[in-house]
Amino acid sequence: LILSERVELLQEAEKKVRAGKGNGSGAGGVLGVRFKTVTAEVSQQDRHALFASGGVFAVTSRILVTDLLSGKVPPEMVTGMVVMHAHKLADRDNEAFILQVFRKKNKAGFIKGISDRPEFLVRGFSGVERVMKHLQVQRLHLYPRFHLSVLSSLQTSQPTAAERVLQLPPLVTDCQKALLGMLDKGLVEVRKEKG
Repeated sequence: LILSERVELLQEAEKKVRAGKGNGSGAGGVLGVRFKTVTAEVSQQDRHALFASGGVFAVTSRILVTDLLSGKVPPEMVTGMVVMHAHKLADRDNEAFILQVFRKKNKAGFIKGISDRPEFLVRGFSGVERVMKHLQVQRLHLYPRFHLSVLSSLQTSQPTAAERVLQLPPLVTDCQKALLGMLDKGLVEVRKEKG
C-alpha cells in the first residue's frame, strides 16, 4: 500500500483496533494492514516526522484537518483515505471537509468508506446517495458477511466471547421479586375475567 514516500491515512479508525496508543510509534492492524496511530499526545514535530516517513496512519479528524490545512500533510502526497464508520459521515462535518480538501488537491488518490452498519444507509431520504456524495465516490460495492473474501477474513480472526454473570444487589433482587409477583397476580386476574 505504500507507494514510494507517499502517505495513506485511515481516518477515524476504531479505538478498539488501535495499538501503541500514546506515542504514535505503535502499530495496529485493521483490514490486514499495519498502521501507525497518531493521537493528540503526539507533538506536531513528531507528527510531521511520522508523516514525512510515509506509511499508513490512523488519524483522528481533528488532527487531520489541522495538519492538512497547515500543510504538514500535503494532500498530493497522500495515496488515499479510508473512512471508518462511513454511515455516520453525512452527520459529521469534519470528515466531509477533509475529503473535500483532499479531493480538491489530489485527484488521483483513492477514497474508501467502510461501514459495518448497512441499515443506517437505508434510513431516511437517500442515505446511500448522501454518504456517497460526502465520500465523493461514484461506485458502491456491497460485501455481505457471506461473501467469500469477507468470510475468509472473518474466519482468520475469530472473536472471543466471554460470559459474565453478575449478582444483583439485594434491593434490586427484592424489587425484581415484587414485580414478578405483581405480574403473576395480574395474569391470574386477567385469566379469571376471560375464563
